[in-house]
Amino acid sequence: MSNLLKAFSKLGGFALFLFLEVICFALIIRFNTYHQQVALSSANKYMGNLSETVDEFEDYLHLNEEVERLRAEVARLRAQEGNSLYRDIDTTFASFDTLAQQFVFIDADVISKTFLGRKNFITLNRGRQHGVEPHMGVVDDQGIVGIVKSASAYHSRVMTIFHPDTRISAKLKGTGLFGSLVWDSDKADYSHMYLRDIPTHHKPQIGDTILTSGYSILFPPAIMIGKIDEISKKSGASSHDIRVKINNDLRSIRYAYAIKNLMKDDLSELEEE
Repeated sequence: MSNLLKAFSKLGGFALFLFLEVICFALIIRFNTYHQQVALSSANKYMGNLSETVDEFEDYLHLNEEVERLRAEVARLRAQEGNSLYRDIDTTFASFDTLAQQFVFIDADVISKTFLGRKNFITLNRGRQHGVEPHMGVVDDQGIVGIVKSASAYHSRVMTIFHPDTRISAKLKGTGLFGSLVWDSDKADYSHMYLRDIPTHHKPQIGDTILTSGYSILFPPAIMIGKIDEISKKSGASSHDIRVKINNDLRSIRYAYAIKNLMKDDLSELEEE
């Protein structure tokens, strides 16, 4: 109690001063039209700024929900693209009845990534409970990412394209030429891969676009991979050594889409015969 009295004795004069100041300001505003207008204008300004700040904060709180909604919508739209559908090649004219869904996209967050050496992985927050299984292709908005190596109930580990065991079937846009896209792990270059098996009697050009070929069960055809930025040939070799600048930067990746091939079992059954 004594401490409270001491504090009041020290601050009481200042508190009384503030109280009297408030009364003075109130009286000035109450009996002066000009000051009323100034006070009202200032109050409206600060209240408007406060309201705008509150609205921005509420928008920020709902931002993650909006991002999730947009990514789900992107996944739905990608599944409706022509390269995600199966067309019955026995029909001369395709109709709606001859089209079937072949690929669907499962959106995911990248929750961890490793780009330190030869074997580089990322981890997604989607697993078997969400439809993600091993041996599924993974892409982002800009290009290919890798292949699902393993999956638990709620997470999956993706072997990126920057891994010595990764091989992607790729083709030159506008041609029937295709080969295997591989990473040179000895160079530890996280922006380039190499397209092998393109015969030397063909003449690819610098700047040509490289796409997924569609000749595997992992990726739909015509997904962007990158562009040729160097072509060379070793002495006596029968194929070009083509360096491809990858379209996306996996070291800054935040979101990805696992690709589920609905016809995978049907195609695998044929390959096993």
